[in-house]
This record gives sequence, C-alpha cells and structure tokens, in this order.
Amino acid sequence: MSETRTLCQLLDRGEKVYLYLANDVVWNRFIRQAVEEGFQWQDKSDMREKRPADVVVLMQDKTIHYLGGQSGHMLFRSEENLFRVNFARYINGGANYIYTPVQFGKGT
Repeated sequence: MSETRTLCQLLDRGEKVYLYLANDVVWNRFIRQAVEEGFQWQDKSDMREKRPADVVVLMQDKTIHYLGGQSGHMLFRSEENLFRVNFARYINGGANYIYTPVQFGKGT
C-alpha cells in the first residue's frame, strides 16, 4: 500500500506551491485535505465557505491564497520558476503531477 501524499510534503519542495484544481470534485478533495492538515485561508475564514477556484497558492505558514484575477492566471501559465502541481494527479499517486502550462507557439 502506498503512503498518502500530503500538502505539507509539497511545501517541502518550495516556498510557494501553486495548485491546479481542475473541477469541483478536485476542489472538494483539496478542501478536505487542507482541513485535515490544518491549512487555513489567508483571511482566516471557514475553509468550506470559499468559492471554488482553479488555482490556489499554498504558503509556508500553511495559509491558502487565491491567485488573483486574469493577471494571476497569466503569471501561473507563463512564469517559468513556479512550482506548479496538478492536485488531482498528485493526491492520486500519479508520477507526473507537475503542472506544465501549454506554451503557445511552441508546438504543444
């Protein structure tokens, strides 16, 4: 049996971890995991009351931040030095869980 992966283990890899959350099912799984591990929203609001988002940022102090608006999403998709994780792949044990944004004009 394989060991369950945690959000805290991801924080061991980087100062900030950018998580891609593909849909509401993945969002709900993320919220359950975050609550179990003691994470909280930056504004300390109830974990279960926030609206779903496709990208969030985990910080070393175990706070979660929304990635703000269009400019935040542009950063997520273009900045090369971000540690991006496809949460569904990661939590399900996938070997290839690093999120790689599509590079327009580069053939992929």
